[in-house]
Amino acid sequence: MNPSGDSRQQREKTGSGDASQGEDAAKRSGGAFVSFSRMYRDAAPYLALGIQLAATVIILFYVGYWADDYFGTQPWLMIAGLAAGVAAGFYNFFRTVVDLGKKADDSSSSLSTRRVVNQRDRGSTRREEKQ
Repeated sequence: MNPSGDSRQQREKTGSGDASQGEDAAKRSGGAFVSFSRMYRDAAPYLALGIQLAATVIILFYVGYWADDYFGTQPWLMIAGLAAGVAAGFYNFFRTVVDLGKKADDSSSSLSTRRVVNQRDRGSTRREEKQ
């Protein structure tokens, strides 16, 4: 017996036991985890853009720095490498953003199409149930 005087069988019948509360909490937290993981998965390509931009600029800057040291043309090749890094980085950045935007538009249009089809399906099954 527990302090409230209810037996285990009575709690199971009424659903007032700890198990049902734990299942409800698991469903709520699982839903939050699923939405968080989906949000992170959708945002991941955008999060990587900053790293790609910085890496491109830094790598080409150091290539120019090395070429300046090797050929003795300070600071011209370093400046050229920096400019090439900025140009290549921004080109990659904007190309990726446009591609991701197109994918988002395609997925949202296909999602709305799926909703319309699902609504049609639900309507036909409801009509069948009424008959």
